[in-house]
Amino acid sequence: MSERTVLELDDIGRKSYSDMLANHPLKAASPQMVERAKAVAREMAAFLSRDYGAKKVWLFGSLANGAFSAVSDLDIAYQGIEPSFYFRVYARISEMFQPFNVDLVDVDDCRPDLLREILEKGIIL
Repeated sequence: MSERTVLELDDIGRKSYSDMLANHPLKAASPQMVERAKAVAREMAAFLSRDYGAKKVWLFGSLANGAFSAVSDLDIAYQGIEPSFYFRVYARISEMFQPFNVDLVDVDDCRPDLLREILEKGIIL
């Protein structure tokens, strides 16, 4: 069985994964951790807009849909950053916003089902 990231799962797989995390008794995130994660997501959005010219930034995934857990990452999507900056942006965000792991998605270069989820269920930051 090959390992896949959440971004590689289809809609049903992501839903199952989110449900599993949300219902796992040992992995529940405290309300303080959830609030800290939301604050970090807003800080990331400001950073992406200010330093890299992002036109829009979305929070999606477990934190946006109420299934955030102690092992969740932050799912952040953006539009308007030069594609050649992706790895630089990812490295800076990973360094600046520890201990949170981040899945960073360019909405102009992602799978259609993931784009639909971001646009329909994501929260614009």
